[in-house]
Amino acid sequence: NGYQILRHLKEEFAISFSPGTVYHVIYGLERQKLIESETEGEEKSRVYRITEKGQKVLESTYTVSETITNLVAYIVSEKKQELA
Repeated sequence: NGYQILRHLKEEFAISFSPGTVYHVIYGLERQKLIESETEGEEKSRVYRITEKGQKVLESTYTVSETITNLVAYIVSEKKQELA
């Protein structure tokens, strides 16, 4: 749920966001059909899951990020060789 997302961001990345910020992003992802949610448990807690569309976007984003990282590494290594 949203509070678990907030806690995870704080514990794993030392990043603090307001609940309003996180829920705004969550609702946007739901509207884009990248995640879906359902209510579970006695507390009526919302549980979020990535959709197939969301998984494809995530994989595509990772591929682009990896390509950019490799390109920058190549450029830096070429510059190092020129300076040597």
